[in-house]
Amino acid sequence: MYNWIELLKSDVETFNAKIEALKESERTMLIGQNLSGLDLSHAKIRRCDLTNANLSDCKVEGYQLSTCRLQGTLLDNISFVDEYWRKSIEHIQLLWNGASEWNLFRSSNQLSLLNNVCFSSANFQAFDLKSISFIGSNFNHAVFKATDLTDTCFRSGSFFEASFLDLKLKRTDLISSLLSGSKWNNAQLAYVNMSRANISNTVFENISFEECNLNDVTAEAAVFNNCKFVKTIFFDAVLTDCQFVGCTFIETELNNTQKKDRMIIR
Repeated sequence: MYNWIELLKSDVETFNAKIEALKESERTMLIGQNLSGLDLSHAKIRRCDLTNANLSDCKVEGYQLSTCRLQGTLLDNISFVDEYWRKSIEHIQLLWNGASEWNLFRSSNQLSLLNNVCFSSANFQAFDLKSISFIGSNFNHAVFKATDLTDTCFRSGSFFEASFLDLKLKRTDLISSLLSGSKWNNAQLAYVNMSRANISNTVFENISFEECNLNDVTAEAAVFNNCKFVKTIFFDAVLTDCQFVGCTFIETELNNTQKKDRMIIR
């Protein structure tokens, strides 16, 4: 077991080499750590979990920091190598501070880019997230409830075991996203693009799909309960072991799918 903090302080090149070899889910060694005053400008902390860590008075590379999980992270008097990222970091912290503070900010500010950020296990209840780009971001185990996701771009994002509750999604981009194991309940999806997404082992209950794009999705063992599909396309989708229970199909075709072995419709 490495003494990661001492390694970070004494030999940043070795720290970088060892952390680069870790999966993102394993980069938890800095949670709650006091790193205040350190020069981290050469440290490869990309996609580290910095929950409740103290980075006050540190010098950092903004892009590296922007990809980290920043719940409760102290960033007082932080110095950026690339000042461009300061606003993005401030916006990420605002999102962690809750819906009321974030929505007040959004009421008078426009924001479009928060790509490659980490919001794993975050609770986005009643947030205004419309028209924001979160390309390549991590929302594993996150909860979206009564959230405004109109024109939001989540392309290539990760939503493993995330929850989507009481939502209206319109023109939302989920292309090539990982949605496996997620749960959807009481949602209206209009013109949503899920092409090439992985929705295997996902449960959709009481969902309306209106003119949605599910081309090339991988949906093995997905369950659709009491869902309505209107002009929704599944061309070349993989629907092996899928269940469609109590669903309505209007101008929607399942016969042009790639694999539908053991698919059940009842």
